[in-house]
Amino acid sequence: MSKFNLQEFQKSLSEAIIWCDYLVHLDNTSSVFWESMTSKTLVYSDLKDQHLDVLSFNERQKMFHHMVDLRKSLLHVGEITFSDNKSRNSGLLTAFFPDYSFNDATAESMTDGFYNFTSMPPPSTWVTYVYEDETEDTPHFICWIPPKYVEISVTTIESLPDESLQMIEDTKFKATYKAELERCQII
Repeated sequence: MSKFNLQEFQKSLSEAIIWCDYLVHLDNTSSVFWESMTSKTLVYSDLKDQHLDVLSFNERQKMFHHMVDLRKSLLHVGEITFSDNKSRNSGLLTAFFPDYSFNDATAESMTDGFYNFTSMPPPSTWVTYVYEDETEDTPHFICWIPPKYVEISVTTIESLPDESLQMIEDTKFKATYKAELERCQII
């Protein structure tokens, strides 16, 4: 079970911001957010085409850690300290609930492939994968959306026929970590 850890969250958020900022300047297409990582791994090279709702919690967690460790190695970093930077404040924290996706490609078509057909954000944006309480919560990814994709992401979230993708501030599900993020002025 993956409990929310603020220090790990802040570190992973900083790494996601640095990586996504690099990608935005590297290439002007949404595909770079997928290909920059999936092309570097044999295990999850087809991640954009996967249905995460059929994977177990442990399989998702293993996949999450593999991709986050890959991002860290691509950044060539040891320790990154959490910083209050402009990109973080202008980006968007979202929650992706794979079990609630209709797998209808709405998000994919609305964002020119930034999200996949299940509404999953690209692994470049993943910050944490959390499952706080088996009785109340559902496992979900917390993702940081770069400023370039905030407007289209908000429009997409508001247009989805399911509840698979939500803004952290507005999530309809119990999320005990929200108070901690608010206290630290992350959201």
